[in-house]
Amino acid sequence: MNNTDDKATLLVVDDDQDLLQALSRSLRKERTRWDMTFVDSPEDALTILDGFSVDLLISDVRMSERDGMSLLVEARERCPHLQVILMTGMPDIDAAIEAIKAGAAYYLTKPIDHDKLITVIEDALSHRKQPLSGGQAAGLRQLRTPRLIGGYRIVRPISEGNMGSVFLATKEVDGQPQEFALKLLKLSSSPAEAREAACQRFTREAEIAFQMEHPNIISLCEYGIAMQDQVPYMVMDYFPGVTLDQYISERPRIDHKLCLNILLQLAGALTEVHRHVLCHRDLKAENVLIDGAGHIKLIDFGVAKITNSSLTQTGMVVGTPSYLAPEWLSNQPEVDHRADLFSFGVLAYQFAVGVLPFEADTLPALIRKIVREVPISPTTIEPSVPAGLDRLILRLLAKDPNDRPADACAVADELLLIRSGMQGSEY
Repeated sequence: MNNTDDKATLLVVDDDQDLLQALSRSLRKERTRWDMTFVDSPEDALTILDGFSVDLLISDVRMSERDGMSLLVEARERCPHLQVILMTGMPDIDAAIEAIKAGAAYYLTKPIDHDKLITVIEDALSHRKQPLSGGQAAGLRQLRTPRLIGGYRIVRPISEGNMGSVFLATKEVDGQPQEFALKLLKLSSSPAEAREAACQRFTREAEIAFQMEHPNIISLCEYGIAMQDQVPYMVMDYFPGVTLDQYISERPRIDHKLCLNILLQLAGALTEVHRHVLCHRDLKAENVLIDGAGHIKLIDFGVAKITNSSLTQTGMVVGTPSYLAPEWLSNQPEVDHRADLFSFGVLAYQFAVGVLPFEADTLPALIRKIVREVPISPTTIEPSVPAGLDRLILRLLAKDPNDRPADACAVADELLLIRSGMQGSEY
């Protein structure tokens, strides 16, 4: 989402993470013409509407915090110009009529066809081509007034996560405006005890990130509490890249020399991480940024495990299931840095052949595959994968941590050998 006049801004709300991710994937190709933010909480949606100009709100009807009709009414009260599309898995004619009366442009039934969704969005956004009245223009200017957090001027949202929201922000440094990434903790309507635990995790993430010094780890500039809003925040260097999963999905074929160079950068970053924490625990393609020159930055230490940390107790499974090591999923008493090497192997597999090594329709089935099944070798899917890389990936994905490389530094050494063996050859 941005605040320019030439690009429509969309805000999508659904408290079902799977459906939200499905919508994100469905609309990914439209990012060149629409600026989109995806949130899983109606309260977060209202917060964004308070601070930014939004042209179209797309919301689920049935949500736990509040229903879509209630959100529609309040959103339209705050932003009269706002177009709204409601989605439902339980269609009802009377409800649809009430939604249209309340100001919804469309009332769509799930599962939503991609082409129909695009057509509906285009139609709902057609109002942007019409001149604004004086009152509408004044309201729009008011919405576009940036907010200040900790002395940083928020420009637009960048991404949305379970724990926090990341915004592009600016601040004058030595008389010149400089861009930063500002992360705010999401507290919303959580109970007091949960909010306190979230604040502790957020602060700990900032403390961990502040220790890291590596060219492939995002640099933390400062962290604290925004006194006006009493919201924990951290400020990082702004890195104008895309997530690695988006990078992979947009390329039908990955150059394996480029793949090796990126994996080498990531292995170096992971080596630095393990100097400070026992385990990152959420190493995945979504937590790696890459720019057009092939440089990467590792981000997000929100679930990193520190030795003897009460916030990451043994038996607590956190992270993204497809990337989790078997020892996490089988509740083994001792889990160390080698669990991250398994996640590294999943990411390397994904990068080398474009698909994940373990996929299933349900979470229990996925867990069974990760714990019990040997993945198909990368060269079986893509014969051009270097043999050395194929062997390394399968070792990283070993069920027994003792069968994996010793550490990230050892992985980097092997990647260097594989790359040197490719010099002067096609692959």
